[in-house]
Amino acid sequence: MTNRSKQKGTSFESSVLPAIKEKQPLAERRALEGKQDKGDFYIPGEDRFVIEAKNHKEMDLSGWLREATTEAANANVPHGVVFHKKRGTTDPREQYATMKVGTFLDLVYPEE
Repeated sequence: MTNRSKQKGTSFESSVLPAIKEKQPLAERRALEGKQDKGDFYIPGEDRFVIEAKNHKEMDLSGWLREATTEAANANVPHGVVFHKKRGTTDPREQYATMKVGTFLDLVYPEE
């Protein structure tokens, strides 16, 4: 990853964090852990999913979801979700969240 790509990623993560903090005030960005990454954000008490943030011109949803799934396994949680940049806006609440349908159903309709 080039410095420019890393800067774009860092900037995107920083821009999304305040929206996450609106719901989870103790959330923070995670430090990189190489192959043992556990998602881009730490949300205390969240045991259902990790979030992988992406800011790329070209979309690679299947690759990004594969990475998020690996990072979820590293964090010992069942699901990975990808937040990715929507061109033309910097509003963090207007960015996209992508996940598998099964992930969506498990999050919206958790087993009791």
